[in-house]
Amino acid sequence: MTKKFLMICVCVAAVCFSLVVRAEDNPRLRYANTFSKQINQDWTIFLYSEFNTDYDPGHDLNGIDNELGFVYSGVAKWLDLGAAVGHWDEKDAGDWEGRGQTFQYVFGTLKWSGFGVDVSDRNRFDFQFPDHRTEDGQVYRNDLVLAPTYKWTRYKIQPFIGDETYYGFLARHLTTNELASGFNFQITKNIGASIFYMNTQSCSKDTDGTKHWKNQPRIGFTTSVAF
Repeated sequence: MTKKFLMICVCVAAVCFSLVVRAEDNPRLRYANTFSKQINQDWTIFLYSEFNTDYDPGHDLNGIDNELGFVYSGVAKWLDLGAAVGHWDEKDAGDWEGRGQTFQYVFGTLKWSGFGVDVSDRNRFDFQFPDHRTEDGQVYRNDLVLAPTYKWTRYKIQPFIGDETYYGFLARHLTTNELASGFNFQITKNIGASIFYMNTQSCSKDTDGTKHWKNQPRIGFTTSVAF
């Protein structure tokens, strides 16, 4: 089992490295943190905060996302349901004033384990997407994550690969695809973290229907704190 796990780690690391090498020289950076509190066996509340930088050499902060929501796990072991309200703020020409917007979303996450793999499939519907993506209108997001069930060392290191697609109902086509790979690990009993590389492909559509895809690399670090 250890040999198989090490092989998986090597493969994922190779994929991460190859993607970074092929990406642009100056990727964006992201840091995100989730505070969560389990109220009882079925209910959990969470606060998610995300900070993104631009491409410029200084990697100045240009986007902040804060979300407050809940997760209900009482329907079935393989299903989580939830909802949240968020606030997105983006810098425009060096100015934050007047760029913030509130949005709401609901989601359902399907969970399954088998053949040595943990599978998570989150289906999320945004009622009102932030200003920087208003051309998409309301948005459906599908986030599929695969990870081996085995975790390595006392830090519970676990490689993963994920892909999140965005469908804009106003745009009427897939507008974004985010392919990510990296490692989850446990810092303490209540604090987890992950390091990942993500390649974001955004799609624009001409009046004649021609689609153009643009690659946007990103390196990220996330933490999670459970109470």
